[in-house]
Amino acid sequence: MKHFKLFFYSIYGSVYFRILIGFLRWFFFFKIKRNFKFLTVKNSVEGTIPYNKTAFLRFPLSDFTMKRMDRLIAVIKATEFIGDNYNFLIIGPRTESDVMRLKFNYPEATINAIDIISYSPWIDLQDAHHTNFTSNSFECIISGWVLKYSNDKERMIAEMIRIVKNEGLIAIGIEYANDQSRSFAEKHKGGVKYLNQDDIAFEEVNSVTDIKALLKRIDANYRIIYEYDALLRNKSTEDIYRITKLHSTQIMVCFQIFK
Repeated sequence: MKHFKLFFYSIYGSVYFRILIGFLRWFFFFKIKRNFKFLTVKNSVEGTIPYNKTAFLRFPLSDFTMKRMDRLIAVIKATEFIGDNYNFLIIGPRTESDVMRLKFNYPEATINAIDIISYSPWIDLQDAHHTNFTSNSFECIISGWVLKYSNDKERMIAEMIRIVKNEGLIAIGIEYANDQSRSFAEKHKGGVKYLNQDDIAFEEVNSVTDIKALLKRIDANYRIIYEYDALLRNKSTEDIYRITKLHSTQIMVCFQIFK
C-alpha cells in the first residue's frame, strides 16, 4: 500500500497528470458538491476574496501550469534541513496544485494547507494571522505568493514563527510589482484592473530587504538560507513573460528560525 501511494504521488511530477487529476477533483468538489467556501478576515487586503473567487469561474488552469512554486520548493529541496517524512504547512495555495507539487517532492511527508478560500478537503479554512495549530508544529512552512494580501504582515510572519519548530524553515515567495508589470498584467487580463494596484498595504513589501525589515521589527532570530531579489526587474515585462510566462519577476526568501 505504501509503495502504491508513493507511485501515485510520483505522477504529480507531470504537469499533465496534475491538470487531469486537478480538473477531476475541482469538477467534483466545486461543480458537483459545491464545496466552495471562504473566510472573511480583517487582516486581508480589500478585494482579496472577490479577486480570487473569479479564478474559479472556470477551471483555474494557470495555477496548475505556472512554475513559480516549483522554484520555491526547489530552494527547500536544495537544503539539508528538511527530511522526507517531516511536517509541512502551505499557506494560501488557493487550488490543490501546490499540494500536489509538494506531495511529489516529499511523498512521505505530512502536508497541511490553509487558505481563506477553499473548495478542497486538502485545504482548511484558516486565518494565517491566527491559526489553530499548536506551537512548534512544522519543520517547514511555505508561504507562496500570499504575504502581499495581508494588511498585517508582521502578525502573519510572527504566526509562522510560532508554529514552526526550532531550526525549521520558512520559505516566502512574492511577486515584484512596478508600473510596467501592472500595465502588462492589465493588458493580458482583458483590461481587468490589477488587484489593489493602488493599495499601499499591497505594495509595502516589494523586496528581500523589505522582508528582512519585517523580521527585524518582530525581533526574529533567523538565518537566511536563500534569497532571490527579482533579478529580472531590469528586463522588459514582455521579456519576463516570454522567459517565465509570468508578467513580473519574483522575490523568494528562505530562512531558518532559531528559538
